[in-house]
Amino acid sequence: MKIGICTVAFSLLLASPAWAGEVTRTLTGQNGKSVTSTTSTTINRDNNSVSRSTNTAYPNGKTSSTNSDYTYTNNENGNSAYTGNVTRTNRNGEINTATVNGQRTRTNGAVNKTGTVTGSNGNTRTFNNTRSCNAGQCSGDRNTTFSNGQTRTVSGSGTRTGKGSYAGNVSVTGGNGNTRTGSFTRTRK
Repeated sequence: MKIGICTVAFSLLLASPAWAGEVTRTLTGQNGKSVTSTTSTTINRDNNSVSRSTNTAYPNGKTSSTNSDYTYTNNENGNSAYTGNVTRTNRNGEINTATVNGQRTRTNGAVNKTGTVTGSNGNTRTFNNTRSCNAGQCSGDRNTTFSNGQTRTVSGSGTRTGKGSYAGNVSVTGGNGNTRTGSFTRTRK
């Protein structure tokens, strides 16, 4: 299972003006191999911005990193438009950049994000992501449509196992219709 393409994250909307934290996720594929990623997030409610830095380690010893900055506008009751810039260094050391434009809505504890990602080569992909949590049970879906018409769906569900900790399962269905499955753990510091 190529688990570098999917990261299942469940985050909480925090009420303080500024917040910083770290989340570590380990995703184990059908073949028993694991990928571990650590994401540091800084939220600044005074200027409606979010910055994230993710470092990922793969079973073969290679690593990748992603840095992103987002700004939210018309932020009312968790509903807002947002823009962002993303820089990713892949496992081969190649650097790619992209811009993101989207919309976030919150309804009864569920969060939906839709938008468009435009790469430095001009290619675009659209996404529709949802997540919800209730009484220690969380679930999420990420649906992506690429510029060539192919789609990818990532679905996950998890159960709280302790303070800031979750464990669960994830499945990825690619454009060829094949589905891969795995399990994950998530711990927030």
